[in-house]
Amino acid sequence: SALLSGSDILISDYSSCVWDYLILDRPIIHFAYDYERFKATCKELIYDLNEICAGTIVSNAEELQKAIIDGINFPDSQKELRRQRRERFMHYEGPDSCEKIFSFVQAHLKEITTA
Repeated sequence: SALLSGSDILISDYSSCVWDYLILDRPIIHFAYDYERFKATCKELIYDLNEICAGTIVSNAEELQKAIIDGINFPDSQKELRRQRRERFMHYEGPDSCEKIFSFVQAHLKEITTA
C-alpha cells in the first residue's frame, strides 16, 4: 500500500492492484506482453482487458518506454478514462466507505446479540 501511494505511475499486467491504485488517479500502464496467451488459457476471465483498462495497454518494451515517458510528461492524459473506470467499478467507494461498513457491521452485531 505504501509503495502504491508513493509512486507516480503504476505498471501492472492485469492484476487487481490496478483497482487499489485507481483511487489515487495517477497514470496506469498495463504491460500485457502475454495477454493473448493468458486469455487463451484462462477460461475464467470476466472482462476483456480493453473493457476494463484504466490506462495505456502496451505489449512490448518499446511501447512500455513510450508509455512511461508519456505518463511522466502528461499524467492527466488518461484522467477521463480513469474517472470512467472508477465510476463503473467503484461507484460505492468514497472517503467514508470504511465508516459505513463499520457502522453496518456494528448495527447487525447488536441485532444478533440482543436477539
